[in-house]
Amino acid sequence: MKLALGGAILLLMLLISLPILWADDGDCWTVPLRQVVRVLDGDTLQAQLGIWLNLTATETIRVLGVDTPERHGGTKEAGDAARAFTAAWLARASDLTVTACRRDSFGRLLGMVDGPEGSLGAALLREGHGVAYERGRGR
Repeated sequence: MKLALGGAILLLMLLISLPILWADDGDCWTVPLRQVVRVLDGDTLQAQLGIWLNLTATETIRVLGVDTPERHGGTKEAGDAARAFTAAWLARASDLTVTACRRDSFGRLLGMVDGPEGSLGAALLREGHGVAYERGRGR
């Protein structure tokens, strides 16, 4: 009986987590950002997302609506500054959420990172660390 109950609970948890694990075009899902794992660059981070009660999933998130400089070549200095800004913004923010609607060709969640102070993408644009970016359009 315990095995059957445990299996049923596991199945329920999996079904509830499917939207965020396999987000695709269509419905958007907003989940709490529980912990930043690392900031890859100004517009990309890895984080643990709360998907159900204390269950989390570690995902790479590409911030929608903004494109920051790369951290190599001629844009290395600006890219490093954008990464440092993002890391500092995330460190001082609380009650963050991620709203994701789809994945990109690299498997990253494309989403908005928001908190009580506003959105990360808007802050990057406001502080000059990135340019507005729309899907399918170049830099």
